[in-house]
Amino acid sequence: RDEALSRGLDKPVGMGRIWRVTAQTQSNIATQAVPETDRDLVKLLAHENSWHRETAQRLLAGKRSNRTDRRLRRLINEENALAAAHATWTLQGRGKLNRKAVKSGLNHPAPDVQLAALRAGHDQLNEQSLLQLAASQNQDLAHHATMYLQSHNESESVMTFLASQLANWWQHPIRRAGIRSAAAGNEMALVSMLSETWSEAAETETAVIQEIFRQALRGTPELAGSYLDQVLASGNGWMQQAMLRGLQDVS
Repeated sequence: RDEALSRGLDKPVGMGRIWRVTAQTQSNIATQAVPETDRDLVKLLAHENSWHRETAQRLLAGKRSNRTDRRLRRLINEENALAAAHATWTLQGRGKLNRKAVKSGLNHPAPDVQLAALRAGHDQLNEQSLLQLAASQNQDLAHHATMYLQSHNESESVMTFLASQLANWWQHPIRRAGIRSAAAGNEMALVSMLSETWSEAAETETAVIQEIFRQALRGTPELAGSYLDQVLASGNGWMQQAMLRGLQDVS
């Protein structure tokens, strides 16, 4: 501030921007005007400059045209990953991202497009599709698909999968968080499945049972009594202590 005041930089205000600051390695060519037609805006989704892509996406999201929707769906199948990902999100913003377009994105060879399709269209995928994606070798894809299983966590197959994933990824905080998120609202089913496989050593290192009980009580505090019943029903001393610590963290 002292430097700015010493140079009088506080004086010329309300006069607009005079200087355009750019990196030495970046072109200082003035930004071209954004085209007005939907067709040209769709083409801009493949532009190398992110400003053009994001501006085109924003403008297209507020327009309505079946022809434009078809162009965007075709773009998802194109090789250009940036254009395909932006087309996916643009369709989602227009409310026109259908199941077929989501499947096209998931089948795209670029991982970024697959992830965009999953994030934008996960609500159009059924339980089996999400389970398959949650078992993907692509860790970003698997993590997000696991979280989206929350809408199917009343299913025994989903909870069995979450318990098995926790056994495989218990040392990875991000994956653990995704599994807990997927169990939201049905945490006790996950605890029940873990009761026979979870080890004291794993709990000591990660406090997973404690975290699950903390999450459960925060989500549904009116069920505190049933959570205490779950603690009493457990014949495992160290697990009971972990459960109580989770409840105590909230209360």
